[in-house]
Amino acid sequence: MRLKMNFLKSILLITLVIPFTSCVHYYYAPNGHNVPLLKEKGETKIVAALSGGDEFTGFEAQFSSAVAKNIGIMANFMTGSGEENYESGRNESGKGTFFEIGTGYYKPLGQRFVFETYGGIGLGSINNEYSQGDSKVKFTRLFIQPNIGYKVRGFEVALSSRFSGLNYHSVISNNVEPYDQDDLEYIKNNKFSFLFEPALTIRGGWEEVKIQLQLVFSENLNNRNLMQETGNFNIGLYFDLPSNN
Repeated sequence: MRLKMNFLKSILLITLVIPFTSCVHYYYAPNGHNVPLLKEKGETKIVAALSGGDEFTGFEAQFSSAVAKNIGIMANFMTGSGEENYESGRNESGKGTFFEIGTGYYKPLGQRFVFETYGGIGLGSINNEYSQGDSKVKFTRLFIQPNIGYKVRGFEVALSSRFSGLNYHSVISNNVEPYDQDDLEYIKNNKFSFLFEPALTIRGGWEEVKIQLQLVFSENLNNRNLMQETGNFNIGLYFDLPSNN
């Protein structure tokens, strides 16, 4: 019972902290995992969620569909921002958007388990406004994401691992102070990062609508000095549109 209460307190604390985070200038943030747990042709899943990390809050939308036996497609969108207002009147902010598409393989394992693997590509950009100057970075990200999930009526849980290649193809800055420019120069000199991003997804509710909680971690395996978010916590609604077959 004590362990359960501590877990609930941790979830509540995370949920309360996210809306009040402030902006430090980051140049990458992981989006949520799209983990549809498809089982048969014709199924469609939609997720709408609020998400956040240490320094941003945002919104995410996800779509997935089983277009053929064992073949699924997906599309994901994320937008987020953060802002810091100082007593001196100085304001700093950051905002970004990200969109990706993918396709993959799904396979039911008996009545309750599902295995999936998806791969795809995404495009993103992040704008930062400093106390002096501004910057804009653009990047592409290739990913492969295997996951396994357990499904019973009204409840689902899944573990997923996303392996990504992050590549910056544009870094533009204007009149930025040296300590911020150093972070941008690091990106210019280390354009490619390999990311390991595991996630836990839990859903509960009704057959066609569930509340989804998801926790994502992001580990940069080769450029550990890149200024980036290392996590994403999101909470939202998961809509399950059954197959008409």
